[in-house]
Amino acid sequence: MSSICSMSSMGHISNMSDQRRVVVTSYGLICPLGNGVDESFTNLVEGVSGETFISRFDASSFPAKVACQIREDIIDELQTEFVQYKKIFPREVATVPLNDLYLLAALSEAIKIKTTTIKGPIPIVIGAELSPIDFHWLYSYYTQRVIEKKTDADIALDVNSFDLRSPYKMLERIEQYFSKVTNAIPYGFSEKEVTSLACASSTAAIIHAFRKIRRGDANCAIAGGTFAGIIPHMLMGFSLLDALSKNLTPGKASRPFDCKRDGFVLSEGAGVLVLEELQSAISRGATIYGEVMGGAITADAFKMSDMDPSGQSQLMAMSNALDDAKIEKEMVDLINTHGTSTRINDQVESLAIASLFKERAAKIFISANKSALGHSIAACGVIESIFTLKSLEHSIVPPIVNFEKTDVVSDLVLTSTLNYPAQKICDANISIALKNSFAFGGSNCSLVFRKWNGNRTVR
Repeated sequence: MSSICSMSSMGHISNMSDQRRVVVTSYGLICPLGNGVDESFTNLVEGVSGETFISRFDASSFPAKVACQIREDIIDELQTEFVQYKKIFPREVATVPLNDLYLLAALSEAIKIKTTTIKGPIPIVIGAELSPIDFHWLYSYYTQRVIEKKTDADIALDVNSFDLRSPYKMLERIEQYFSKVTNAIPYGFSEKEVTSLACASSTAAIIHAFRKIRRGDANCAIAGGTFAGIIPHMLMGFSLLDALSKNLTPGKASRPFDCKRDGFVLSEGAGVLVLEELQSAISRGATIYGEVMGGAITADAFKMSDMDPSGQSQLMAMSNALDDAKIEKEMVDLINTHGTSTRINDQVESLAIASLFKERAAKIFISANKSALGHSIAACGVIESIFTLKSLEHSIVPPIVNFEKTDVVSDLVLTSTLNYPAQKICDANISIALKNSFAFGGSNCSLVFRKWNGNRTVR
C-alpha cells in the first residue's frame, strides 16, 4: 500500500525553495448534513437544511430552540465503530466524548479515501475550543481538590471532566488510537498543535499547516477542527450575547445576508484536510482535490464579541491572503463567506468584500454554507473549506438557503451589488475561491483555493 505522505522525521527539510506548492490529497468530515464529504455536499447543493428543534436537552427556557444537530443514530453508529477508542482513557468512560468522536470520524474518512497507511511522523493542527462547561468543571475540581482535600483518584472522571473535553488531551488520545490501535498512522504525529481562535480556529489551523509545508518543515500535514458545543452552557452564553436566531421554524432560522436574519444557528461537527507538497503528491500518484494558494490572519481587537464595523481588518485578511497567493483580485470567482446570519457580521463582511473588489464584486459568486449547516464554531472553517474545494471541483455554487432580499451596508456600498445565489448554480466558471472566517475577538482568517486542473502555473 502506498502512503498518504512520506517525510523525514523532525526538522527542516533541506533544499526547498520558497515556492513550494501545497495541495489537498484527502479530506473527511461529519456535520448535520451527513456523515462524510459526498453525502454532506450533495445535501448542501440541494439546499437541504440541517436545522431541527434541540433534542439533546430541554431548551424550552432558552429563546433559541433550533440547532443543527448530528443525528443520534449516526452518533450511536460511531460509538460502536470506535468502541476500542474508549480503552485509551486512564479510567473507564461510558461513551466517547463527542469532540473526539467527530474528529475520529473525519480523520478516518480522510484516511479511508486513500485506503492507505500514513507513513512517517507528520504534524497535526486542530482548531478546537474550550467551552463554558470546562470552566464550570475547573471550579468543581478546585473545590474538591483544594477545599475538600480529595486526591485525583477520588475525583470522579465524568463526561464533563476537563481531561475528557480538553483539546490537548484529545490529540494525545487521537494519536494513540491511530498509531497503536489501528496502526493507520504508525509513527504518530511529529507535532500536535491546537489553534483556538473561536470561529476562525480551524481556518487558522489550515493556514498554520499550509505554512509548515510551504516553508519546508514538512511534506505532509493534517489540519482540521472539531466542535461539539450543543450544550446548555454554550446556548446560555450565546443567548446572553443575543447572537442566536430566535426563529422557531426549523429550516428557516439561518439566513445569511437576508434582511430578515436575526442571528446564527448553533451547529456541530468536524473536518480534516490532508495537505501535501505538490511534488510529493505527484511522485506517489496521489489524487489532488485542489491547491491551497495562500492564507492570511489579521486581528482588530475591536470588542470581545463584535467586529470593527469599518470592515478594514476583514478586508486586510482577504487582501493579504491574495497577496500571499500571488493572485490578482480580478481572478477571484467565488467567495465562501463566514456568513453567520447575524446582523453585524453579514453587514461588515459584505462591506469588506464590496470595498476590496469594487466593480469586480458583482461578478463574484457569494456562498454562505451556514445557511444550511449552521455555525459549528471551531469546526466551521475546515468544513466550509472542504465544501469550497468540492464547489471548485464540480463547478457548482451551492444556494444560500432562505436568501430572499438583502439590506444596505452603508450610504456608499450596497450589498445588492453582490451576487448572492438563492438557487444552486451548475456549470459555474469558477477556478479561484476565497474562504473567510471572521471570529469573535477580531480574529480574521482568509484562505485562497484553486481548482486543480493538473500541474500548471497560476493562470
